[in-house]
Amino acid sequence: MTAVLALTVFLCLAGWFPQLQEPVFAYSNGYDIKHIDVDITVDEDNTYHIVETIDTWYEEGAGKHGIIRRLPLRNRIYRADGSTGSNRAEVSDIYVDAPYSVSHYTDQCEIRIGSASETVEGDMQYVISYTYDIGPDRLSGADEFYFNIVGTDWDTTVESVSFAVHFPKEFQYNADTLGFSHGYAGDGDYEGVSYKVEENTVYGVYDQPLTAYQGLTMRLTLPNRYFVRSGGVWDAVLWVCRFAPFAGLAAMLLIWLRRRAGEPAETVEFYPPDQLDPLTMGYVYDGKVNRRDITSLLIYLANLGCLSIRETGKKDYEIVLQQQYAGGFEPARLFFNGLKNRSRKNRYDEEVVTRDRLKKHFYVTTDRIRAEMEEPRYAMQYFLPVRRYHALALVFAFLSLCMGAFAYVYGQFYDPWTAVMPLMFVMIMAVSFLPAFLLTGTRAGKSIVKTFLIILGLVFVMMMVVSGLVFGGGSLLQLSSPVIWFAVGCAAAVVGTLLIGFRMHPRSLYGKDLVSRIRGFRRFLETAEKDRLKLLVEQDPQYFYNILPYAYVLGVSSKWIARFDEIAEAPPAWLQGGNDLAVMDTIERSMRSFGHDMTSEPKATFSGGSSGNGWSSSSSSDSSWSSSGSSGGGSSGGGSGGGGGSSW
Repeated sequence: MTAVLALTVFLCLAGWFPQLQEPVFAYSNGYDIKHIDVDITVDEDNTYHIVETIDTWYEEGAGKHGIIRRLPLRNRIYRADGSTGSNRAEVSDIYVDAPYSVSHYTDQCEIRIGSASETVEGDMQYVISYTYDIGPDRLSGADEFYFNIVGTDWDTTVESVSFAVHFPKEFQYNADTLGFSHGYAGDGDYEGVSYKVEENTVYGVYDQPLTAYQGLTMRLTLPNRYFVRSGGVWDAVLWVCRFAPFAGLAAMLLIWLRRRAGEPAETVEFYPPDQLDPLTMGYVYDGKVNRRDITSLLIYLANLGCLSIRETGKKDYEIVLQQQYAGGFEPARLFFNGLKNRSRKNRYDEEVVTRDRLKKHFYVTTDRIRAEMEEPRYAMQYFLPVRRYHALALVFAFLSLCMGAFAYVYGQFYDPWTAVMPLMFVMIMAVSFLPAFLLTGTRAGKSIVKTFLIILGLVFVMMMVVSGLVFGGGSLLQLSSPVIWFAVGCAAAVVGTLLIGFRMHPRSLYGKDLVSRIRGFRRFLETAEKDRLKLLVEQDPQYFYNILPYAYVLGVSSKWIARFDEIAEAPPAWLQGGNDLAVMDTIERSMRSFGHDMTSEPKATFSGGSSGNGWSSSSSSDSSWSSSGSSGGGSSGGGSGGGGGSSW
């Protein structure tokens, strides 16, 4: 047994020992790259003319025909300070000193070098030249040359690298602004790179092996506007799209202000204009029927002698029906009949509606009243048709969403075709929304639309996340602060456009005149002098209680009640129970309870590199070799270009 164990250990060591004698550079794929020399001439418009000399070695009998050189067309930029960027590259003027063919794909350009009818063995040298155009510089506050001299996608060892980068004009540099990095993608190791800068050219050598999927990157921070180039028509489109959401919001705001500008000045009123009921006054005042408007009918009917309110506890009450409402105001009739349907006879043979009979039941009546008030035959007395403004808001919001989505994606990838993809989602949203828009004339329809928009918004966000992961490799989710703020601002502008459009209730000429008088009446309720109030009470002892429901719908009931602190007021005949000395508090507390209970519904069951000392000029003609002192704010594989390749 001991002999067997010893033999096993010996065989294992024998198998590993040859691997410890010398390094093995290449993977077992039949070829190795002995040296890569890269010569880059940088134009003033940020276009690179590149010549690569690649010395390769092919294993005998491996059956290789040559190499495949892959150049990236979409570059995602990663800097050491955490900032990111992207660009869309164009490759042109390709030439190879050997048989070759070129194929263009969405993300890369593939150069296949060699002949399918011939195999190669031993040493081979390929000279590849091409123009690599990454478009205008996108770095904010500075320009940069950030390029992968050797990309991180080679599937074999690169034993050594040399390079020369020729710049179009002079630049200043130091150890912080010029640097190199090598290793796997994302590594920031800068040691081992020797370089010198002479006559606006950076020369460099890295004489250690880069194993498969390791690269070498150079980053140089340059002065802002070092490169001179406009972004072309697509950049012009980008700026238009960036401002479009805010222009749509401004347009809707101007329309709203223009509608408001034509309203007449306020006039002082001591009584409700045109003898309006409180529900109609609240509707005309703010263009919608809300909880306070409907609740005000309770005191309105109490003042008419149709009902009384009995406080049975600090937080409890009951409504006692006295006589049938005989007026011609249909919402008041619906309100009284709704109470009657929820009433029960008590032991005193009174028709009483208790609090628990209202909660989660009376909302059906409030919905009917709201629908009645919004009927065209009634609403058109005070308002113009609103559908045109709703449609205009939707058009502006749709265009803003389309253009904002385009700017959001194009600003990340600078590829117009990638930026068009989110527009398909927006189109689906718009088409899906049309049937829901037709339902906005009713409260139920508005609720459906609200729910629909929330669900659709969540679906849209999910689609954007998925598209960012699938099409952008997650890069859409790695956003810089300006991009985040633009996305938030764009969303806020679209929501603001919809809110203004859907809350816009343009009034008729009569409605404009009426609302100016209502505002004057409201101002009087807020600022009335005690002497004026005493005079009005002398003329009408029930003046305070008759006006109370109007103060309630106009949102000034607390101020109205406070005005009467020093004016003796007997409790109204329709208020029973409670403390006579605190009648005002009783009424205000009761109104809040009524509003909540009458509308409650049951729950549903369904950067650049940092500055530093030791600046040097690139125009020097006598420079010595130095060792790299930093990564220059970059990382291996974090710049543009590079790519990689394989054998075939």
